[in-house]
This record gives sequence, structure tokens and C-alpha cells, in this order.
Amino acid sequence: RRWPHACAARAVSSVTSLDAYRALSWIGLAVACTLALCLRHDAGITLDEPPQMRYGRRIAAWFLSGFADDRAVYGDATLAQYGGLFDALAQLAVHFTPNDPVGTRHAASALCAVLGLVATWKMAARMLDQRAALLAASLLALTPVWIGHGLFNPKDIPFAAAAAWAVYAAQCIASARTLPSYRLHAACGVAIGAALGVRSGGMFLLSYPVLAWLGRAILVSRSEPRPPLRAAGMRLGVCFAAAWVCMLAAWPWAQVSPLWHPLQGAAFAARSGWGGVTLFDGSLIPAQQLPRTYLPLWFAVTLPETYLLALGCALVLLLRTRRKPWLGRRQLGGALVAASAFGPLMAAVLLRPTVYDAQRHFLFIVPPLAALAGVSLTRFLRERTLSPGLRSVTCGALLGLGGMIAVDSVRLHPYEYVYFNRLIGGLPGAQARFETEYWGASYTEGLRWLAGQLQNRDLSVRVATCNHDQAVVEFLREHPE
Repeated sequence: RRWPHACAARAVSSVTSLDAYRALSWIGLAVACTLALCLRHDAGITLDEPPQMRYGRRIAAWFLSGFADDRAVYGDATLAQYGGLFDALAQLAVHFTPNDPVGTRHAASALCAVLGLVATWKMAARMLDQRAALLAASLLALTPVWIGHGLFNPKDIPFAAAAAWAVYAAQCIASARTLPSYRLHAACGVAIGAALGVRSGGMFLLSYPVLAWLGRAILVSRSEPRPPLRAAGMRLGVCFAAAWVCMLAAWPWAQVSPLWHPLQGAAFAARSGWGGVTLFDGSLIPAQQLPRTYLPLWFAVTLPETYLLALGCALVLLLRTRRKPWLGRRQLGGALVAASAFGPLMAAVLLRPTVYDAQRHFLFIVPPLAALAGVSLTRFLRERTLSPGLRSVTCGALLGLGGMIAVDSVRLHPYEYVYFNRLIGGLPGAQARFETEYWGASYTEGLRWLAGQLQNRDLSVRVATCNHDQAVVEFLREHPE
């Protein structure tokens, strides 16, 4: 009798303690989940989806055959080196919706993007408060590159969402008032393992809980006792074990060699042998010879102007801070979020890994960036030492920029991922200098146009494509006329 009473009391307490910002966040989450389900058919089948769908079916066959059907291990050497967690879960969902495999996968990807919104909200709330959390989540929701990829991307969005939760868990480890629990470390390991189960190139995520412990041991106030080394080692061991088990759960190629193959896959991801060329700043450049400015410039021209406004506010706050900085637990967690946002980008500039298709392989730094931007803007707008006029102008600029970005996203839908900000002249100013529709998502729109031209005509046509045949076959299956 105690358990139902305790659950009811907790539910009533949660509802009555909701403030306005938390309530708005819950409403926004419900709207985002609804849109994720309603917009699942808007984008077409992209270039990578047919092989990813086949990979998901082979993973299911690997388990259902008692590991006898090894096509998921040896059928495609390149694809096998990628984790299959998202593809396996999506294939499980497709089992219940066999007549809509593409729409189901797109809905799953969009829900992963929503999970990234929630992780961003929690990061900002941990750094400051509910107001900053709502603003950070809103900034990410108004980031076209995040929303556009969220409509269909089966690799980068699931990885980025899991990485965001890994950052939040590491932030909790760094900012915990008492000795972080084993449960928290296990949750961090599950988040890291989920990311590695999509892209093994995310091995660097294992460093986040280690950095959190180093921060606790070195940077927190000297008056506090340092945690025992044995306690830290045991908890990190639980974190790494949970990450490795979760990574192997739906990755047949790694299950064959649980230690060596994941490391081999990470090395392959860092030095991919893709030999194509990419359009960058007006020139066609081989992917393995791109300049160090590739990723910084891509983020500079595709992130909305709201991030630039947040950067300006952060610099003003930094210059006006006169008191001696002190790094406590909350500040340590914020520093970890900042390291997760800028550290991978700096490492990419120095190490020059093989990248292509714009910045899609580094979408995982966008949620921490949004969290930092939300905190910076919130602190700026409530800073009493600044003039009310300056804060009012900043608030008006934020609202105006957010409205323009929302209009741009609606106009571009479902191709939000080809958004460029006004620093480069928008999409018209970038179309001859940078990659735009590199996913092939517009093929379905072209096929619909062709079907419209053939309507009420007694004609038979032959369709050719430079996309995967499955992108055309799937459409023809749904529209046999």
C-alpha cells in the first residue's frame, strides 16, 4: 500500500512544483514529439538509407539465426565497421510497421533529435537554471542543420543525441556534491556505449568521465577532501564496462572480436579511405586534402546568427567580470560542457581527419554549443550592471533573429540542412561555393514530379538514377501507377 501512495505523492509534488519555464519546456517537448511523427514522410530516401536498411535486416538475421547468418559481418566490409544500434532498433520498429519502413526510420531519427533537445535542456539547467534551459533547447530547435538532419539522418543524429547525454552524465559526475554514485557512472557508460554503437569513431567520449574526475581532483576548492583514487577507478571501470557492453549489443562485426574490432573501426573512421571530392569555398578539393579551415568555416556559415549573438554576450560578460574567478562544482560542469563543444573541433583542426558532406560528422558539438549559448544569453539578459536599454535591444535582436530563422526553416522544409546564415548571403550566396543537397533527399520530390507529368497518360517510361536503386524502387512500390 505504501508504493502507490508514494508514487501519487511524487506525481502531485512534481506537478505543483512546476514553474513557468519548466511547464513551457514540457509543452515544447510534446510539440516536438508530435512533429517528429507527423513529418516522417516529408523527406525522401537519402543516399545512405538503402544500405543502412539492408544492414538493419542483416543484423536482425544475425540474431534470429543464432549467429549463423553472418552477412552482417562479411556482407559489406565498410558498413560492418559501423555500429548497428540505431539500424537494429529501427528494424525492430519496422517489424511492427512493415508497410512504412522509410517513415518509421525517419520518425526514429527525429525522436533521436528530440532526445538531443532534452539533453541540451538538462545541460543548461545544470549550469544555471530553468530559464537558461528553455532558451538553450529553443536555440537548438531553431538550428536548421540539427532539425534538417533530424528528419532522416540514420548515423549522425543518433550519435549526436547519445553523445549529448554522455556529456550531461559527465557534467553530473563533475558537479556532484557528494561522491558520484555507481548508477550515475553506469548511465554515463550506457550513453557512451549507445554513441559508440552507432559510430565507433566516438572513442574520445570515454575521456569525458575521466576529465570529470580529474577536474574534481585538481580544480575544485582545495578545502575539500580529494576523492580516493580507488573509488574513482572502480566507478570509471563500471562506466567503461557499461559502455563496451552497450556498444557490442547490436554490432555483429565487433561481437566477433570484442576488443580488436572496435579499435579497428575507430581507426577506420578517423582515416576513412573515401576518395571523393567536395565543393568547399568555390573549389573542388579531395576529401583527404581539405584545409584546416574546413570545419570552422562550415560552422561559421551554417550556424544561425543567434549563436553569434550569444558569443558577443559571452565576451561582454567575460570582459566585465571583475571578481576573481573561482572554479566550483557547477563551474567545473560548465567547463566540461565547453570542452565537449570546442575540444573535438580543435582536435579536428590539428589532426585533419577525413571529413566530407559539410559538418555532418561533427553535429555532436551542436547541443553543447546550444547549451552554452543559452546560458550566456540568460546571464547577459539578467546582468544588472548592464544598461536596461542594451539588454532590451539584445532581447529584441534575439526574438527577431529567432523569427527569421523559423521563417527560413519553414521555407526550406524538408531541406533545412542546406541552410546558410546571412553572413554569407544565405543559400543563394552559398550555392556555388559549398555543398548543398548532398544527401539526395530530393529524389522523392523529383519522382513525384515525374508521376504528376505522367498522370492520365497512357505511357510507359524507364527511370534511371545515380542514387541507390532502392530509393527509386521504394517509391515505385508505394506508387505502382
